[in-house]
Amino acid sequence: MAIEQAEIAIGHLKVLETQWRYIPQVAALELRYLVDLADALLAATDDPAEEVVRGRDSARLVDHADFGAMRSVTQSLGLAIERLIEEAGGLLSNEGARTAILEHARHQARLERSWFAASGLSNTTDAPALEALLAGK
Repeated sequence: MAIEQAEIAIGHLKVLETQWRYIPQVAALELRYLVDLADALLAATDDPAEEVVRGRDSARLVDHADFGAMRSVTQSLGLAIERLIEEAGGLLSNEGARTAILEHARHQARLERSWFAASGLSNTTDAPALEALLAGK
């Protein structure tokens, strides 16, 4: 167990060493994924979802140079989306909403696999290079 924990710690240090400079870009991409999800869910529901609308609009206006503000908006929008999914009756039975949620999960999983590939801890040989992902490829 101790060896595995040490390998995990070393893997995370490798990620930070090689990809520290990409943290703001990764955060911006995560936020873009959430805005896309918010747009799709809002189109799929009759719920006015004012909290999601406010969060989405704030996300579109946030200064990407202000990492703290960007993370705050990401957290707020993510929580608002979670509440909408939990509270909007029938939203998950809407094909457009389900497709948007699955698409968001696919994008997020791809980003996380690319991010953690530098750790060397898992088989992520088919994960796209982080640089390519951030460049929109």
